[in-house]
Amino acid sequence: MSDTDDPLPVDIEEDVTGEKKVKKGQKPKKRPSDFEITRTILQRTHERKLPILLRNMGEDDDLLVLCSEEEKGFTYGSSAMSCMLVQFDNPEVKDLCHSVLNKLHGFNHHYQILINLRDQISALSKTKGERIDEPVETNEYGAAWVTRTDVRGQTRTVAYATMIDSLFHFEDIKAWCKIYRHLLTCDGSDVYVYPYTHPDSLTSSLITVPAPDDCNHPIAKLYPDGFRVCVTRGVDVFITKSFEDHFPYKPLSQDLIFFIKDGVVAQMVHRIIGDGWRAILTRPNSVIFPIRKNITHSIEHGGL
Repeated sequence: MSDTDDPLPVDIEEDVTGEKKVKKGQKPKKRPSDFEITRTILQRTHERKLPILLRNMGEDDDLLVLCSEEEKGFTYGSSAMSCMLVQFDNPEVKDLCHSVLNKLHGFNHHYQILINLRDQISALSKTKGERIDEPVETNEYGAAWVTRTDVRGQTRTVAYATMIDSLFHFEDIKAWCKIYRHLLTCDGSDVYVYPYTHPDSLTSSLITVPAPDDCNHPIAKLYPDGFRVCVTRGVDVFITKSFEDHFPYKPLSQDLIFFIKDGVVAQMVHRIIGDGWRAILTRPNSVIFPIRKNITHSIEHGGL
């Protein structure tokens, strides 16, 4: 075999010292592209259940904010709404993700934009993250859309980026950043951090979380018997099955974080801390109900 010939495929195994060594069979997997890294962090952590990326909507400059609903879903008190805050600790990870996001219509526009991240990422995937290779119509306000014809000859419009209708939504986004952003880094005495990784095989799971050991902890005082909560994969908790061994910025830890909101109710977020990035996932309008082991009275229904 000449020096220019491709080497034989190899496989990797560990020897008795724990070091990697090569064996014939398969080539080592290559580092994912910047596009694959971005798609994994922003879309595969929740199986594309957060399709909207918010831009210029009052979010903090160092955060990316994703949500599960279009503007019509920004309903006060809606428990269907989920949001995700992403922060980059490593400039290298931020730069490679932003290099991909810069290819999305609306990302660099100065108006308030809701970006259809799911559909634009899907369109980018057809060219392996290089470009969106279909005719896209735009207007001066940052809106972008494509018109497609189905097999029956009927046309439909797919919005890639839309402007918001109501400036009141600024307050929603600003409130999310104010309430949740400190949970990206906080392990303080006022929060209860509970390590948790959702099983890949379960779409949803009913979990029981004990109260903190410290009886003086704010969570223990309010809910002394702990929590029981049903969590849904990709809506309440992150998924990490897409982070394979060769992924360069793998998750380092995952936690459920419970905290007291407005002094009266407990909320929950799922936090994932990765190598160079971190994110939280929560339902802003949901609260956690406590377990009550010692019920001392009953409520009569009065025959109704």
